[in-house]
Amino acid sequence: MDCLSDLPHEVFLDTSIHLANLKGRDISRRVHETLRKFRWRGTASYAKVEYGNNILSRVCYYRRMLRKLGSLERLRYHIDNVLIPKFKLHGKHRTWFSNLLSKCLNPVDDREATERAERELGHLWRLGTAVVDALCDCVHDEIKCICADQSNATQWKKPDGRCKRTEPGCRLPQFFVDNRQHFCQIRDTIRQLPQERLTEELRRFADTIDEACADPRVLKDHRVCSGFADAIIAVQSLRYRSFFTQNVKESDVLCEVLAQLLLYLHQSPEDEVELRDYRSATPLLPRPSARSEGAPEVSTNAPKIKSQRTRDNDMP
Repeated sequence: MDCLSDLPHEVFLDTSIHLANLKGRDISRRVHETLRKFRWRGTASYAKVEYGNNILSRVCYYRRMLRKLGSLERLRYHIDNVLIPKFKLHGKHRTWFSNLLSKCLNPVDDREATERAERELGHLWRLGTAVVDALCDCVHDEIKCICADQSNATQWKKPDGRCKRTEPGCRLPQFFVDNRQHFCQIRDTIRQLPQERLTEELRRFADTIDEACADPRVLKDHRVCSGFADAIIAVQSLRYRSFFTQNVKESDVLCEVLAQLLLYLHQSPEDEVELRDYRSATPLLPRPSARSEGAPEVSTNAPKIKSQRTRDNDMP
C-alpha cells in the first residue's frame, strides 16, 4: 500500500471493516494500520444496523445459551454438534463463536472460561454500536434508520418486514429519490456485466432499483432494504474518493461505477491490502461536493480526534 503516493485524505468504511475489527488481533492490526494512512474516516449509520444484526444479536444468543447450559464448553459443543449444519445461520454461529469466544476457552478450568466468556459478552453488549463510531470521524445518517440506535434495549432486535412502513422518521425512500440517477447508473452497469462478474447480490440490487423506481415506498420494508444495504451504503459514500471493504465482488462493481479507489482487505492478515484504482475513470455522474454544502476546510496539520462523531456536512 505504501507504493501509492497519492492516497486520498478520506476513506469510507463499509460494514465488513467494522466486523473485521473483531476477527482477531492480526486482522484488527491490519485494519488500524490502513486507517492511519487517512486523515478522515467515515461510515454509514446503516453499518450500525448490520453490525447489530451480525454481532449484537449473536452476543444476545450466546449469553442466553450460556445461562441455559451453564458452561462455555457445553455451548461450544452445542454450536459445533447440535445446531443443524444445513442452515446458513449455523455456520455464522460457529464462525463468530470462534472470533469472539475461542480466546476464553480453557480445557483445564471450564468454570473460569465460562466466567471470562460472560464478561466478554457483557463488554461487547455494553459497547453496542459505539464500536462503529470509534473507528470513524463521521457517521452519515441521511436515511435516519430507527434500527441503528438500540442503546436502551435489553437485547438486539432485528428489524422485521414492517419496521419502517409506519415509521415517519425513515428517509430511505426520499434518499433514493434524491439519488435516483446514481442508483439507476448502478442498475444499468449491473445489467451490462459479463456473467462471470455477476453475483446474486448484484442481481438483487438491480431488481430492487427497478422496484423502487416504480414506487420508492417499497424500501420501507426491511426485507427489501436489508438486501439492498451495500448499494445504499455505496451511494452514501459518494463524497469519498476511497472505499475500504472485505466484500470485494460487489464493491468492485460499485467502486468502478462511482470512480473510487477500492481498498480490499483480504481475509488473511498475511496478505497486503489490495488497491484497485478506478479514480482515473470519469465519474459517470457528478460527485457531490462537500465544500458546496458549507463544510469547513480541515487543515492537514490539525490533530485527529479519535472516536468523535460529527455532522454529515463536517467533512473536508
